[in-house]
Amino acid sequence: MGLKSLVSRFGKEELSSGLLAVAVFLNTVTFDFVYDDRKAILSNPSVVGELELSTLLSTDFWGVPLDHSGSHKSFRPLTTLSFRLDWLLNASSVQFHITNIILHGIATGLVVRFCKLLLSSQTAWLAGAIFAVHPIHTEAVAGIVGRAEILCSIFYLCCLLYHHHHGWTPCTLVLAGASLLAKEQGITVLPVCAAMDVLSKQDSKSIRRSLLKIGLSAVCLVSLRSLALKGGLPYFSTSDNPAAKSDSMLTRTLTFTYLAVLNLLMIACPANLSYDWSMDAIPLVKSLCDIRNCFTLLTLSVFITTAIKLYPYIQSKLSNIVIKSELSKKPTFRCENNNIIPPQEFIKKYYNNNKQEKDDKKVIVIGLILLVIGYLPASNLLVYVGFVIAERVLYLPSIGYAMLLAFSIQQLISRFPSKKEHIQLFTLLLLITFSMRTVLRNQVWRNEESLYKSGLSINPAKSWSNYANILSTSLGDKSTAELAFKEALLHRSNMADTHYNLGILLQEQQRYKEAITYYEQAIKLRPGLGFAYLNLGLALTQIGDTSKAIDVFRKGVDVTDVGIKDPTDNIEARAASSLNLGRLLLEHGDRNGALTILHEAVNKTAPKIVKTGSGIREKLYNQLGEVYTQLGNIHEAEKWYLSSLNANPNHLPAHLTLAKLVAKNNSRLDEAERILKRAIAINPNSSSANAHYGLFLLDRNRFQEATEKFSEVVANEPSSYDYVFNLGVAARLAGQLDLAENSYRRAVELRPRDAEPHLNLGAMLHLRGKLQEAESQYLEAWRIQPGHANVKINLERLHNIMKKKDMKIRDIVE
Repeated sequence: MGLKSLVSRFGKEELSSGLLAVAVFLNTVTFDFVYDDRKAILSNPSVVGELELSTLLSTDFWGVPLDHSGSHKSFRPLTTLSFRLDWLLNASSVQFHITNIILHGIATGLVVRFCKLLLSSQTAWLAGAIFAVHPIHTEAVAGIVGRAEILCSIFYLCCLLYHHHHGWTPCTLVLAGASLLAKEQGITVLPVCAAMDVLSKQDSKSIRRSLLKIGLSAVCLVSLRSLALKGGLPYFSTSDNPAAKSDSMLTRTLTFTYLAVLNLLMIACPANLSYDWSMDAIPLVKSLCDIRNCFTLLTLSVFITTAIKLYPYIQSKLSNIVIKSELSKKPTFRCENNNIIPPQEFIKKYYNNNKQEKDDKKVIVIGLILLVIGYLPASNLLVYVGFVIAERVLYLPSIGYAMLLAFSIQQLISRFPSKKEHIQLFTLLLLITFSMRTVLRNQVWRNEESLYKSGLSINPAKSWSNYANILSTSLGDKSTAELAFKEALLHRSNMADTHYNLGILLQEQQRYKEAITYYEQAIKLRPGLGFAYLNLGLALTQIGDTSKAIDVFRKGVDVTDVGIKDPTDNIEARAASSLNLGRLLLEHGDRNGALTILHEAVNKTAPKIVKTGSGIREKLYNQLGEVYTQLGNIHEAEKWYLSSLNANPNHLPAHLTLAKLVAKNNSRLDEAERILKRAIAINPNSSSANAHYGLFLLDRNRFQEATEKFSEVVANEPSSYDYVFNLGVAARLAGQLDLAENSYRRAVELRPRDAEPHLNLGAMLHLRGKLQEAESQYLEAWRIQPGHANVKINLERLHNIMKKKDMKIRDIVE
């Protein structure tokens, strides 16, 4: 049977269970991108098309290069490819959720198809129904990144079905590889194939041949994956998996065994669920006296008892391979109590009796293998993983649970036929309860606000911090967000991200000194947090401590990515630190220093930037142009301005700086004007672009046009001193004296402690014959800036006129 015929064998049981799976998750269609979806999809350049398709083979699930020290090492190119296809079809969350729901329906149908190999059609359907509506699947289906589990399970089941009907062929290897490329757990399909071979009725020679091929396949897949990962293992912080970082072997052993039991309990009774179980959500089991060890011992005793009961059956299956092989080498007949019995009858009599009992045990063995081995990669027993508990990784093991539960219900009905209706009623209530629980649990994943609120009781530190981010960025409730950040730090004070995000919140409110404290704490906790250096430098600049800001920016330029999970952010942070360091050095007259820093950023950092929407690359080029402009190297400056526009044709600052440069050449004035008009066309509402054009018109003595342009700008930004003052200048030169006077008066209101607006308003009043009022403005300008030459000259001229008119004058107070 090939894959085509496998699909054609889907019957009403597969279809109905698949539709049930779709039905219970249908309410997730309109949900947002939440939590890990943002990093794995929206911020992943391999998904949104900012990188070539081939990068799927060199980056991890989160878009980080596999050879980077901070890589998660989650090599799942098939899942990431499915995300990219969804993005191409429709870059909305609806498209992604629809795909997840459909895939869950397909996986459910395959569960029924697989269970039919071991169970009756009705019992197989029940297993599929349990799998379809199980609440533990909410994270895997409602959370888009859970698609890795779903795709892995689909290829996993296809591999098992194909292998059952055909034995090992290259297609077995391909399907197992596809499962592995969807999620790491996929490699466990090969041991399950081996177990099914051992428990089958094939002749021993075929079984041994198949086991050898399966073993070689496993070695091949593990080797290829190791090559893809460059042989490295992922790095995880203590908060991700506290037990893995414990120095005590006893603590690690007790905690990991307890976590295995807790995962099993969550599958059996999914009452207490959470989107995140990291940090201290589950305290470490540090002592043998911990009461939780009782649950571990109880569960282990059940498994050991079951294993003891199954041992004779498993041993017989394993010995069958050897015994049958020996029989094939002996004469045709064997002797028993002096009777000659054909080998076939011997085998039938001693190895094929109690068929029903053995088939039942096969179901139990396969179910337990699926339950246990599917969880094994996430158990921390093979390698440490980056989480304490992740509900989505239980998607695959739950296949074994669904099979065992359905089988147990069928056994109860067989043994207690008189209670059949009661058992069926219980089963129906169970399915209804699971379905309702799933539908309600789905709502938690509607958006990030509801998701993070749901985790406050289980993981308060992480959830309060995440919730605070939503309050600050999406909901705009800054005061409540500040309280939420501080609440998170009360639960766990060493969260670098929380200190950093609180710093951003305070900086946005211009509470720079408070923000600086939190940025410094974030850097202390995580020295590699590049954006913390950047924002600390910006905050220091705002309070005027530029020398310290320069030192901080230098540290930000040199920050390393070791242990950082997202190096793309650090690359941008280094580039942005270089940009701001270059600006400060330029302002302090160190043009050569600025040139060196910016060139290093362009040559070493800018080429590594993969998020094209960040704008850092074009800003660096534009800043280099400004440095060369100040150095008087016009040719080189124009080259970098054009490079900025090549990197981003819509980059306004490059248009404006290039236009200013070109306008210095009188033979290129028309070209400069075209550049300015192009800038305005890019963003007609840009005050900066319109103001630059106004200044250009003013310099060209086109005063009326300049007045009109500055009037537009001031209408949009009436509180901008520069725009209001320039409107006054343009209006005065255009002869619009009322507008000029009103503009200067407004400039005085905006900067009452600045001498210039008082001087210009005085000159305007002087011109219009409002002599006493003009005198007051001149005197105020002199009071603010004693010794101002223009003020003294204008005031002397004014006083000469006032003396001729016998007007009272007030002398300058030296």
